[in-house]
Formats: sequence, structure tokens, C-alpha cells
Amino acid sequence: QSFAGLLDYLINGSGKGYGSVITGVALFNEPFPIGMCVSLNDYRYALAQLQGLLSAKGLQGIKIIVPDTRPFIKINVQNPGADIEPSLLWSLQNADREADAYNYHIYYQYGSKAPYIPPTNQITAAISYIKNLIKQTDKDGIVEDLYASEIGAIDALSGNPDRLDDHEQGLVESQLALKLINADTDKIIWWMFEDAYESMTGNFVKWGLRKDKLNGFAWRPRFYAASLFMKLVSNDASVLRAQSSDKFIDAATFKDNATGAYTIVVVNTGTAKAAKTIQVSLPEDVLNLQKYVYDRNAYPTQNGLSIQPTGTISTLNKIFTDVIPKESMVIYTNYVPQ
Repeated sequence: QSFAGLLDYLINGSGKGYGSVITGVALFNEPFPIGMCVSLNDYRYALAQLQGLLSAKGLQGIKIIVPDTRPFIKINVQNPGADIEPSLLWSLQNADREADAYNYHIYYQYGSKAPYIPPTNQITAAISYIKNLIKQTDKDGIVEDLYASEIGAIDALSGNPDRLDDHEQGLVESQLALKLINADTDKIIWWMFEDAYESMTGNFVKWGLRKDKLNGFAWRPRFYAASLFMKLVSNDASVLRAQSSDKFIDAATFKDNATGAYTIVVVNTGTAKAAKTIQVSLPEDVLNLQKYVYDRNAYPTQNGLSIQPTGTISTLNKIFTDVIPKESMVIYTNYVPQ
């Protein structure tokens, strides 16, 4: 009741107007099996209660997202279901009528020298396996979306995300987002907005896109990468998947379903001095795509300002060619954020 009341206040309350940005909610974060205080049956009861309360308050458009699970760190390609957590299987079998979307958490791991991301074939196999499970266990005639509701990074040596202030953090998180999107994940959510205390452990968690008040709400480099993604990729877009023969290049093209506008995201994680030349093909000619660059030289000089476009590029015969700097993300777009 408290949770539904808070959503009602934020969306329907006078002068609040958060309805355009609150599109889905998760009642608990990682409710089980990580030592949480609810049983599986209590969790399902709470989901059903929340569903009814939201409907009564005219908020039935808000998606209920269940559960949180982490299946991807060591996925078995031959048997993708081997590492799927029991919580996901339970929710698929028991909470399908309450769920509007399912979700998972995935963190890439830094090694001693470089970050480790599960190979693309492992990610694709795992997501395909889960999406097939969603179809096979459907009970309400609705095939729910699959969200990556937390993406981030963990230092494999220390177990902590202690490189959050590094430029590479934003770069490789963007690479991971592209791999997940190309593997048919429906939504990507960065974890978390601001450093904060964790209620379960009491620990102060420094995983935010920005630091806390005592540190001046300073934006980390990963904020500038994530914010470009959030601003320039439409929330209602079709994905034109892209493949590259270069292991350091990941890319995807998005087409906004409402306006037909395009956004092309290219990530170059290579550290060699030479930049990468890419060729992008589109279904039609597009003029004056604005170009945004996330690299070590692109951070705004004033805290909190967005990265600004550096110029424009147009297709000729449905193709354009450009140079991607090392350790950078480049976004080309004619999408106008709503």
C-alpha cells in the first residue's frame, strides 16, 4: 500500500508529473535467494496486491517487473539453463499473471589487466534460453519483455566496483549494453543513479552515476556515456542489429517507431593508437545526423552538463563512413528527445 501510494503521489500528485518517466516498478530488489525477508508465496501475494492497488489508482499502465536474477557471469553455452537461478524459474512458473516483464542483472568483471565480458555467443545463448522459457511457461497469453535492470562492473580481484571513476567504466558498460541489445534484451537500465546506503547491509555503496552530497554530486565518467544512451536512443525503438568483424567494435542501429528517426551507436574499446574506420549502411538516405563522442577529451568542462554534438554527417547512397577514436563511443542521430 505504501509503495502504490508513493507511485500515485509521484505520477498523479499535483505538480509532480513523473508519469512520463516512471514506466515500470520492481517491488523488491533481488528478493530471493540472497537472504531477503520474504518467502516465495509472500512475494507472489505482494505482487498480486500491488497489481490490484495500481489498477485502482488508474496506474495499470505501470509495468510490474519480476524477478531480479544474475544468470550471465559464467554461462554454459552447451547448457544455457545450468546457471539460471531458481528465482527466475519460480517466477516464470508461479507469477506469470502478475508479471509484466522479467529482468536480470549482469556485471562485467575486471581482470588484472582488462575487463572481462562474457563472449557474445554466451550472452546470446543465455538470453535466447530465457526468452524461450518465457514463451513456454506463459499462462496469460502475453509474452513479457526481458529487461537488463542492472548493468555495471565488478573488479574481479577485489569483488568491488572500485574503478567507477575510470573512463573505461562508461566505455565497456556501453559495449555490454550493445551486446545485450543485439542479443534481444528489450530494455537496459544502469545501476545506480547516486551513491547511497544499502538498507539490507548498511554499507555505503559507491556504485552511482554520480557521487553523494558530501562529494558535491559529482558526475562520474560513466554518467556521460549512459546519459548519451538514455537521451539519444528512443524508449520505443526498433533495433537493426549490427555485426562487426573487428573484436573491438560493437554497434547497433535504432529506429524510433513514432518518428522514423535513426540513432547509430558505435563503441571502440581498442587501445591501439590507430582509430577505426567504419562504414554504416542504413535502409534509406538520412541527412545531417548529429555526431556525439564519448572519449577522454569529451567531458564537459562544467559538472553536470551533457556532451554536445561535434558536427553532422549524412549518408550517400544509404552509406556513410567515419573514423572512431580509440577507447570511445560515437553516436550518430537525428532523433529529437521528447
